[in-house]
Amino acid sequence: MSGTHTVISNKISMLFGSEISLKDFSFSQLIVAVKNLFDTEGVPGFVKALVILIESLLIKSGVDCPHCGENKHHLHSKSDRKLKTSIGEVNLVLTRLKCLSCKKTFNPMAQLFDLDKYSRKSREFEKFALETVTDQSFRRSATVINKEAGFETAHTTLHRWFWNTDAVNIDQKKRVDFLIADGTGFKRSKDNDFDTNKGSIKVLIGYNKNGEVIPFGAWTRASWKVIGKLIKSKNHPSDKIKFKPIAGTLITDGEEEIVRQLKKLAESHQRCLFHMTHELTPLLRYIAAHK
Repeated sequence: MSGTHTVISNKISMLFGSEISLKDFSFSQLIVAVKNLFDTEGVPGFVKALVILIESLLIKSGVDCPHCGENKHHLHSKSDRKLKTSIGEVNLVLTRLKCLSCKKTFNPMAQLFDLDKYSRKSREFEKFALETVTDQSFRRSATVINKEAGFETAHTTLHRWFWNTDAVNIDQKKRVDFLIADGTGFKRSKDNDFDTNKGSIKVLIGYNKNGEVIPFGAWTRASWKVIGKLIKSKNHPSDKIKFKPIAGTLITDGEEEIVRQLKKLAESHQRCLFHMTHELTPLLRYIAAHK
């Protein structure tokens, strides 16, 4: 990027972060500066400038220290962080503050934006990547994502994200008419020569009579026992109170482990009609062949 464009980009950032600069910055200059910013850095560059604005407003409005709750602090340092997003790679400049009370440092924007401490990707990009993986192979997904996002993400990276993904950011405190549980296997990489390559994805979905579908979560590592305990704990505030089922009917394919671990979450259990008819034909053939 040329020196002129850098000055323009910085001036926009200064404009966003300071009301004083408005005195020396006309509307026409703003339009030209924004156009140049988009031409040279695109949407990621605009997002970077916007984050500077939001951070400035956040700090000026007053932020509490997450460690002690006090709101007196001073500038400690600034750091660059490059994040992969669905609009491209965004270079953020984040401010770290030092609390004058407990002397600990914190990053207000990381808290506001729910950024993981060492993460180099946004949650929406990870979601986009994992949704792409569900329709095709990891290698083909990497090609599609690289074309869409404009930067490279290795298929091995996608595989690692997929393997480490668990149910997050889903409100599991809900009551539904029907609770549907099912799982399917997939082939995963081995951690060592003694490990198995058999993996399992478990999905729990709620369904109401009005047609509303409510996700409870998807897991790649947890057992049905752990999932059952998790959902119960989210809907059972105290052991002193009798647990009330969160669903009218639990619907499964009849797998004993699922029924045993989740039956307390519903008032009754029903076997999935699709699985019954799907599995009935080979069963009848088996019986006929052995008569």
